[in-house]
Amino acid sequence: MKGLIFKELYLSRKTRIIDLASAAGVVLICVLIRLSALYGNIGRLPEASIENAMKLTYYFMVFGTAVVLFAGQFATAVKQDEKSGWRAFSHTLPVTEKKIVGSVYILNALSLAVCTLLSWLVLFAADAVFDRGHKPKFMLYLFGIGCAVFLFSHAGKAVNYLIRDEKKASGIITLAALVIYFGSFFGIEKWLESYSIKKTGTSIFDESGSDASDGIMIGFYREELLGKLHWLGDNSWWLIPTVVLGLCALFYFLSVKGLGRRGAR
Repeated sequence: MKGLIFKELYLSRKTRIIDLASAAGVVLICVLIRLSALYGNIGRLPEASIENAMKLTYYFMVFGTAVVLFAGQFATAVKQDEKSGWRAFSHTLPVTEKKIVGSVYILNALSLAVCTLLSWLVLFAADAVFDRGHKPKFMLYLFGIGCAVFLFSHAGKAVNYLIRDEKKASGIITLAALVIYFGSFFGIEKWLESYSIKKTGTSIFDESGSDASDGIMIGFYREELLGKLHWLGDNSWWLIPTVVLGLCALFYFLSVKGLGRRGAR
């Protein structure tokens, strides 16, 4: 198992290093913008403009760096294994499909932990650089971003193991992402329509209900969306681990199943 983990780490080292360098570049750019606001040309802008620019830069430093950081840290050697014939060679080794897949999960779980800590350090640095009060909930948001990228990455690997064709696997993942996107869009649209009918008796999308659309939108945001977000925040301590562990178990099972098929390794 240890050898498999080192093999994955060695083959994906370039992607991980480039990703870390990119994240460091994002931090550097944000710090330079802050310095320009304090001592350079940005500081000559109106105060309101400076405040808006600093607010956007702060969020970009915190969350943009996290997205860049997590995006490349779950890289694995699937492509290299296919090209080098590793899967066929692994039949001659005393390793099972569970160990092969497990080594990927262990390495990426360690990457998730390390990158989460790094993103928290960036958050603390951004609070200091931009002179903002620390918000503990941002730490949870950063961990949630990491978990989302982790799950998406392993969902792709599970499909890749099952299909054994990179192009087809990419097509299936893209199709699934589009279904989720448009499904969410139409789901929110129906939710908004139901809310407007409950409040005014007419649909916000009807001509008769368009006059009150601004009030309906504000009410929907405050009463419905924020209510659900607050519920998620209050229950995130058990909801996030349950969802992450459940989906990890599913993707692990599918990966082992796909890798164990004749010729998959």
